[in-house]
Amino acid sequence: MATRRYKRQSSWLHQLRSTTLNRRIIPRLLAVAGAGFLVMAGTVLWWSRDLPDPQQIQETGIGESTKIYDSTGTHLLYEIGEARRTYTSIGEISPLITQATLAAEDDQFYAHHGLDFGGILRGVILKPLSGRRVQGGSTITQQLIKNSILTPERTIRRKAKEAVLALELEQRFGKDEILEMYLNAIPYGSRAYGVEAAAQIFFGTSAKNVSLAQATILAALPQAPSYYSPYGSHFEDLKFRQEHILNRMADLNMVSKEEAEAAKSETLTFSPPHENIEAPHFVFYVKELLEEEYGERVVEQGGLRVITTLDARLQSVAEDTLKNAQERLVSQGASNSSLVAIHPVTGNILAMVGSIDYFNEDIDGNVNVSIRHRSPGSSIKPFIYAAAFEKGFAPETILVDAETDFGQGYIPKNYDLAEHGPVTMRSALANSYNIPAVKALYLVGVRTATDLAQRMGMTSLSDPDRYGLSLVLGGGEVRLVDITSAYGVFAAEGTRYPARAVLKVEDAKEVLFDATAEQPQGTQVLDPQVARLTTDVLSDNNARAAVFGTRSFLQLGSRPVGAKTGTTQDSRDGWTIGFTPSLAAGVWVGNNDNSPMGKGAAGSNTAAFLWNTFMKGALDGTPIEQFTKPAPLPDTAHGILRGQIREVKGKWVSETNTLYTNECPVAQGQPRTLKELHSILFYVRRTNPLGDPPARAEADPQFNNWEAGIAQWRDKHNEKNKDVAEEPLYFGSLPEPSCNVGSEEELPKVKIIEPNTTVLRDSPTQVTVEIDSPHRLREVRFVLDGQEIARKGPDGTHSATITFDKNFSGRKTLIVMAITENNFIGQAHRTFIINPDDSSPTITIHTPQNNLTLAETNFPYTVKVTAKDSSGVDFVDMLYIKEGQPGTKRIARTNTQAPTAPDRYEAVWQDSPGLGTYTVYAVAYDKTGNFTESERHTVTIK
Repeated sequence: MATRRYKRQSSWLHQLRSTTLNRRIIPRLLAVAGAGFLVMAGTVLWWSRDLPDPQQIQETGIGESTKIYDSTGTHLLYEIGEARRTYTSIGEISPLITQATLAAEDDQFYAHHGLDFGGILRGVILKPLSGRRVQGGSTITQQLIKNSILTPERTIRRKAKEAVLALELEQRFGKDEILEMYLNAIPYGSRAYGVEAAAQIFFGTSAKNVSLAQATILAALPQAPSYYSPYGSHFEDLKFRQEHILNRMADLNMVSKEEAEAAKSETLTFSPPHENIEAPHFVFYVKELLEEEYGERVVEQGGLRVITTLDARLQSVAEDTLKNAQERLVSQGASNSSLVAIHPVTGNILAMVGSIDYFNEDIDGNVNVSIRHRSPGSSIKPFIYAAAFEKGFAPETILVDAETDFGQGYIPKNYDLAEHGPVTMRSALANSYNIPAVKALYLVGVRTATDLAQRMGMTSLSDPDRYGLSLVLGGGEVRLVDITSAYGVFAAEGTRYPARAVLKVEDAKEVLFDATAEQPQGTQVLDPQVARLTTDVLSDNNARAAVFGTRSFLQLGSRPVGAKTGTTQDSRDGWTIGFTPSLAAGVWVGNNDNSPMGKGAAGSNTAAFLWNTFMKGALDGTPIEQFTKPAPLPDTAHGILRGQIREVKGKWVSETNTLYTNECPVAQGQPRTLKELHSILFYVRRTNPLGDPPARAEADPQFNNWEAGIAQWRDKHNEKNKDVAEEPLYFGSLPEPSCNVGSEEELPKVKIIEPNTTVLRDSPTQVTVEIDSPHRLREVRFVLDGQEIARKGPDGTHSATITFDKNFSGRKTLIVMAITENNFIGQAHRTFIINPDDSSPTITIHTPQNNLTLAETNFPYTVKVTAKDSSGVDFVDMLYIKEGQPGTKRIARTNTQAPTAPDRYEAVWQDSPGLGTYTVYAVAYDKTGNFTESERHTVTIK
């Protein structure tokens, strides 16, 4: 009871205090409100004192044209101006247009008094609370004020002034008059001001005669005239907005649902644009950027002078490249192509060709494909491997290219439908093998890969859960301009300079934006070593030779260049993107309607030709630049990361799965190399490849899938190559080579007794051997220089005949093998000198010169020798002796003549042997066993 009484007393006291407080506060609030009302009223009177009449509103809508220039600021690309406008009364405008406009912009127009307080509430309160974009409360009356009188500055003062003027305008004019002024004042794009001009420009008809479909298209444009332009690159978005307006009209009972659906299906025919314009796709791309920043009215009427990043020469090279290849593309089933060129260390867009021909309606030429989202195919792979290098894997890391079920029936195939077995990441990326790429993505993680791609500029790859492992084969979508810019990050050694198109913007009064004064500041988004590793792979012409050959369109001769192709499913898109240190360029080829190209129209056959042609033209006459080589990678305990897998060599008997050592004296088995082959998951943990090996490799979700695919490949490979000595055999577990064949005393003893010389001048010559064997012989083989010349049975005389051409001069080695019935082998060999001459070779050492002093920095150093002999020089040894130390060491042995001079032999002395004094000389050996030593030169290394 006491508690309840206390609560009641507290409530009573609270009410008393509140009543007292209210008596004090309410008068003050009323005073403040009154003062605010007076201030607002004064503001209204001040701001609305010069409110123009309807005709004045129309006249304020036209201003000075905007001029867009190339990077020099002297070459005019396009002039935005010369506005077209025809004032039309509301009675001469189709009701379909007025209804569509109201449905699109302000369906409560005839109910409010200039302001939509519900919309203001959504924009001011709900937007901050939800963190989402919420439709604001700008009415048609406010938009008329904004487009006709006020500047587009985004300030509270301007918004407040807009609201006050909207209220005043509603007091002065009727609703139909305001709507009439609005429909005659707003920009519709393509220099059309007012709905009559827009109807004439886009449809070639008057505003009173448009169809429902045409009316809703016109109503859709004012929200973003450049973006939604039917001559631009976002027609699908324009159609989507049109259909939204039709649905809204049906909901408001302005039209029936049947009429709305019919309008959605109506085929729209637009009048062809007639523009005096250069680089049109780039120009309208810039125009969109300007409108986003400054608003449509300022861009259309503000008299801006805009200097862009465009290089007029490169733009011309790009346009000519695409136009000149049009017939070639058509023969490959492609109607269109697009090209973007970017400077990697500024981000400047140097060239942008959105399609082969902007004015060709048959190919939707007005669409700027370079800013459309398309599947990149394999051109995304470098970013996956870069993420792998970032994680600790390396270009020499071995992955197994074997058909693999990655789960849920996902079994990717290579473009050539073949399996290539163990390959390095270098080879897998350079040759664009698909299966290793999927494995690399799994090792990296899809989210890690997309995070890296977004850091490098491909912001559209933002949904890793949707892509899955198919991301590496083009499962996401990117824009050509973005992926070209991202390749530029490799060229800039890991620093990202976002793609930019505008350098300077100014009007008659002031400079609004200026990026010409300073070098842009990039952001380091990738470790320089990782960028260099990736570039080293992409520029390795030999590494991609297995698929592309050494003379493909992906190389520029002596000029280093990194490049990668991409092809999407059914050849719907062909890509090639590549870079030098100062130029990144990307090419897309395909059809705008996403229909497949012809069979075999891969990026390497379509886009690569255009890319190669452009790069050669763009770089003609410029210095050849070199990429920075990556630093040597540190050693690791896991050999597979550096391209090493366990192997043994020996004599392999496939029938019994027995491996004898190579030295084992048995007749069975073929000399082979056996290698251990597992998935990389067997050796390293994908979460930490440089750390300890996995305790339970089978715990990885993909381990069994990968091992199963590799086991099947091992079996197929070994069966196919069981008799091919040059091919290694692969096993999950290597056998240990052994030689369990008894003691040395059990082997046959073989001795060559005739001839008793090593010099032969007569052909034929009979060779006889003597054999003493504790076991019965099965056969005796005579092998001369690797070729069997005779095989004898166990009994009788063991001899064979050596024959040679009487003009032959040189050496031949004979091996005689005695093989017992229990497969023990005894052998003897002798090297014969055939028709030796009586002269020895002559030899002269040229470098190093006698008494020469070298520094350790002079190494590697080339030793040059001239050697001759009538029978031919067999080889030359280049040797040195260090003063005060015993023994002779070899610099090199060579039998290859240098191309610089006849009889010249050269070898590179790679590393300095240390400080001190050395004697350097050479020895030449002829084909018949004679040899001659050169003079000796003294060399001092300091």
